[in-house]
Amino acid sequence: MTRWTGLLLLALAVACSSDDGGGGSTPKPEPSLTFEADATPPGVALTLRQKELTQDRLVLELVGGSVQDLYGVAFRLSYDSTALTFTQLTAGTAWGGGAPVALGVAKTPGLLVGTVSAKGQAKGVSGKEAVLAVVTFALNERKPSALDFVVQRSALLNTSGKPIEGVGFAGGDLVLK
Repeated sequence: MTRWTGLLLLALAVACSSDDGGGGSTPKPEPSLTFEADATPPGVALTLRQKELTQDRLVLELVGGSVQDLYGVAFRLSYDSTALTFTQLTAGTAWGGGAPVALGVAKTPGLLVGTVSAKGQAKGVSGKEAVLAVVTFALNERKPSALDFVVQRSALLNTSGKPIEGVGFAGGDLVLK
């Protein structure tokens, strides 16, 4: 009888073992959320770049590429309002010691309307990668989501108040990896 009990215990031990290193009950890690910027267009451009991404917020920089004599930016940015909520728009470091104006509103869910501009007789911003503004979103849900400029409703203006021609725009995507 004890021989059968021993064989039964051995059979149970073999049946309960696994080949996966003993981690059969270990939960898989939650996918991480990352921001992937779209490719930067050649020439004068307005792009998004990740500054910070935490469990509860996404902070993006609005970057002017190859800008010269830039006085202001007016833009519309579309996003998934189930994933993100706009919380703040502040002026970036490119404006130097002046006190630029930065206004952002999202009256329509999923559409940020923003402007960042110098005031008065200010010298225009110039640079290859000028941080024009910082946009902050609260993360509502960790899911893939696109952030895209509404190109026909976005513009860069020079110190003469005229639109800068040929501007390229590049947004980006929140991606689960």
